[in-house]
Amino acid sequence: MRRNGFTLIEILTAVALLTAALGMIWAVWLGANETAEVLGKKANGTDATVHALAMITRELRATSPSQLSDLPGEAVRYRVPEDRDGNALPVDGQGAIEWGPVHRIGRDYDDRNNDGFTESQLVLERDEVVEVLANGLLPPAKDGESGRGIWFEEQDGGVLVTIEVASTTRRKLTVAARAVQLVVPRNP
Repeated sequence: MRRNGFTLIEILTAVALLTAALGMIWAVWLGANETAEVLGKKANGTDATVHALAMITRELRATSPSQLSDLPGEAVRYRVPEDRDGNALPVDGQGAIEWGPVHRIGRDYDDRNNDGFTESQLVLERDEVVEVLANGLLPPAKDGESGRGIWFEEQDGGVLVTIEVASTTRRKLTVAARAVQLVVPRNP
């Protein structure tokens, strides 16, 4: 007996196998896409913390331990040498260091740069300039917890700086990055 086509059972079996194969391919693609998003967010967070630490290190190395505000805390105030008398050197005629105005590194609680971000933003304030160092800081510590997001503390003659940032994926996964650096001021 000759047949011209497929039976209903054969067609349903083929459709079921094709649906299962496509479902597996879709699941693999979704998983790979989610993994790529998580890795991208992790890389961005790590890059942000490393960049912020580089800027903070440059600033704090230029100061003196005597010019640092009381530590520990989630902000640090300090002064750096600056040519105040116009002699092209940050020292006066007697060889004493000329200290510039107070700089501050910490959360932007007052939205000093008017961009709408406050406690999640790490900024460097010097003179009237506000420079964003990182976004996505973890929320501030609650009572009884140690510092989160940004934290400065004295250690081994320097300042131990900790920065923690986080971002959220489309599937509401939180991806965090943390960087820690010991910065030793080089001025007396």
